[in-house]
Amino acid sequence: MTQELCRKEPLKLQRRKKAPITYISGGEGFILWVETFVKIKIYVDGVAVWCSVGDLPTKLNPDTGRCSRDMWDFQKTVALDALKMVNGKFIKRLIVLCWMRGEGKSLFVCLIQLWKFFNFPAQQIMLGANSKDQVKFVHYDIMRDIILNSPALIGIVGERNVQEKEIRLKNAKGHIVSIIRSISSFSGIVSNITGYTFSEIFDMNNPKFFTQLDGSIRNIPNALGVIDSTVSTKSHILYKLYDTWKKGLDRTLLFSHRDSPKASHKDFTNPEMTQVQLNSYKAKFPSREFAMYFKNTWNAGAKKMFTEESFLAMRYIGFRNSLGEYNKVLGTIQAHLKAREENKVPVDVDFQDGTYNQMKTDLTPLSDIYELKTDFNQPRSVTMDELEKLGDVFNTDWCLSVGVDRADPMKQNLLQGARTIVTLVAKGLPGSKNNPAVLLQEDTTVLKYMYFIIDLRHIQHSDINSIKEVIEGYSNKFDGVDALCTERWGMWDIGEWCEELEIEFFPLTASYPVQKEGFSEMYALINEGRLKCPQIVIRGNKKDDLLEEEFLIFDHDSIKKFYGTPEKKEKLGVQDDCLFAINWGIYGCRFISAMDFRSRNVITSLGSYFEDTKSLVGNYKNENL
Repeated sequence: MTQELCRKEPLKLQRRKKAPITYISGGEGFILWVETFVKIKIYVDGVAVWCSVGDLPTKLNPDTGRCSRDMWDFQKTVALDALKMVNGKFIKRLIVLCWMRGEGKSLFVCLIQLWKFFNFPAQQIMLGANSKDQVKFVHYDIMRDIILNSPALIGIVGERNVQEKEIRLKNAKGHIVSIIRSISSFSGIVSNITGYTFSEIFDMNNPKFFTQLDGSIRNIPNALGVIDSTVSTKSHILYKLYDTWKKGLDRTLLFSHRDSPKASHKDFTNPEMTQVQLNSYKAKFPSREFAMYFKNTWNAGAKKMFTEESFLAMRYIGFRNSLGEYNKVLGTIQAHLKAREENKVPVDVDFQDGTYNQMKTDLTPLSDIYELKTDFNQPRSVTMDELEKLGDVFNTDWCLSVGVDRADPMKQNLLQGARTIVTLVAKGLPGSKNNPAVLLQEDTTVLKYMYFIIDLRHIQHSDINSIKEVIEGYSNKFDGVDALCTERWGMWDIGEWCEELEIEFFPLTASYPVQKEGFSEMYALINEGRLKCPQIVIRGNKKDDLLEEEFLIFDHDSIKKFYGTPEKKEKLGVQDDCLFAINWGIYGCRFISAMDFRSRNVITSLGSYFEDTKSLVGNYKNENL
């Protein structure tokens, strides 16, 4: 939203000759009522003052080029659409305002319900949120303060009817005819209400309270729900509402979403939101929180376990010809990503500036030793020579562990949903091959094992024979496989087969504690630069690198006890099979130490040589002819 928002004159209503505007004339009536009766708190030269909405100042803030009226003028355009009526009835029954922080969405929500409270008969309006405290200190406090500081409104209600948890409107006989009340998920079920609000729904873990509230306005004419929030994860009810609106599946829903991908003050309407202030928040806030609150992009709503820089760092093994140096590797990549963002280059484009050249010069890519793709950009595994070279570079022998994440072989659409992934992980201890003293360190010393993904396969049809064929190929190619770890489902009968190949089989039930143990170790390995993998050329649903698309949105929700991607249940959503397969590959060799590592001797047969070729001449004469 970068257009110039400041106007010399306030937005004027288009009045129809045959239908004069009244206070209940939809969006136009709302605007007229607010500008006539309501005062709101604004800041003039840094001082808080209560000002009539109809008389908002037009003095521009020199740092932003905006004034207080601009913010209200934008909200009026939303109101005209959201509160449109036909034959005296609202077209919309649910309005969602998903805007950046500081854009007045909570104020706007409160104004809508106050308008209904003062102008429509028999109103039962509930202010809902995730906790008792949140409700009281957000919407209720805003409404109470507006009434107490707007002489016309307090004159109608009476100060005695603005109570701690409830605002009452009485008739001439002193009977309560309308109420506004704060409730939470702990307040119990309500019914037959005429309106509700919900603040910061993105933080709600269970949608049950929202569905109860929204269901409570069923069959009530002109009942209206209004929600304000910043973005959520894509598995959340808020995103589901956005997706429903975007697809046009519910004509009674209006979803107003605004974002600021570059966190630019020009995308805001609040005259006090300067670029200096945004930059200050960016420096102080954790990156995810800043992106959620002030960028308000849906990708920011995802709770990611891993960062883009940590993923890219998996492709490098050193800095300026020195192995390791993970912090320097990470810092170089971060500088490149920052430069790419500042120059507004899309993520999927190679941005070649000074930082890119520094990456090419300073960082040692794993692809110098091995790649998992052919010259024709097709998937392949590491060769025996490459594994030996990798062992020489890090001075280690290897343990080889297979991880499998199997999908349902009966699924009808092979292009949608979960995949069957088989991965081969090489575990080594740098310096251990030619230095036995490394193995004799004190028990209190934590050995820093390295893990390399040396193959990753997508078994398209998920059949057990293809899985066995891949694993047997590993065993033949690398002089045996040490471990196989997988979930029990669909793999329970592979144990005896593993015994024949002398592979230690670790079937497991993927309970939350088991997943937590595995992914906690994987998280530590990635954050310490001890898990490495070159580029994968297996295409995902949204990226050319299947591992990359899973890695960048993989999530852990400790409340729901969930590991995975927020899109895994969507038809074409990003799955998490690669990360689970890798996790099981690492988990399966957790008890295998450097004492168990061994050199691998595979003699490649190129045929046999026979000096006496005469004896090899066949006699094909048929003596019976």
